[in-house]
Amino acid sequence: MAPVKISLVTVGHMPRDLKLAAVRSWRSSVFQIVGTAESYALNRDADGPDWEYSDQAIEELLPTQFEGDFLIAITNVPLTDNYYARRLNGNRGVVSLNEVTDIMRAANIPIENAVLRLLYAATLVYKRFGNRIPRTGENAPYTHDETRGCLFDMNAYKPDLVASCDGPTVCSDCAAQLRNQRVPLETVEAVRQELKRVRKPLYYRLADWIRVHPILALIISGIVAVLLGTIGSLIASYIYAALTASSSDS
Repeated sequence: MAPVKISLVTVGHMPRDLKLAAVRSWRSSVFQIVGTAESYALNRDADGPDWEYSDQAIEELLPTQFEGDFLIAITNVPLTDNYYARRLNGNRGVVSLNEVTDIMRAANIPIENAVLRLLYAATLVYKRFGNRIPRTGENAPYTHDETRGCLFDMNAYKPDLVASCDGPTVCSDCAAQLRNQRVPLETVEAVRQELKRVRKPLYYRLADWIRVHPILALIISGIVAVLLGTIGSLIASYIYAALTASSSDS
């Protein structure tokens, strides 16, 4: 199974805590990010009635020739209808971190997780529709309104993104639809396995667990404290006995 090649570029200013190097070096058997890390200037003003950038405006800023099978641009400005992702013409797409960045920070989730989540979704969409990215507005439904922690959650309410940016998955319904549309079973299963690595840092996962199970956490911490104290006493006794024996020999 050859990985899908993705050209990843940025448009305009990026959040300082976005680690794009981690995205570009992500190990996947499903997709591969190719080409150099190109950045394009946002050299025009918003053209929408709510200070958003239309699909046409973004399309005019992006290259039409690129190394990958499709191109994904990352920006930090609002898009049409306040979408966090739009599918453009010419096998191109754009991901907006507008509002998404603050949502990820509040949930202690790396911003890169949101980007990776959308790269996996875009890869499956590309496979699902015969190796092409259909434009937004084209009759090519593949999302569901219910939030399931799935790559294909609609997330009309952006804070719901949290559910699919920390241990996301491909739900059983979407997996069945992908298989029915000739996406190889091996690809779907590989995506499911790799998504297990799209997690928030261990420290925050532990903090979440403690917040949900405070009594159990107190019991465990008490047991650990007793064990550490016991081990410390045993070590001290061993050292004292060894020193005493050494003094007696001398």
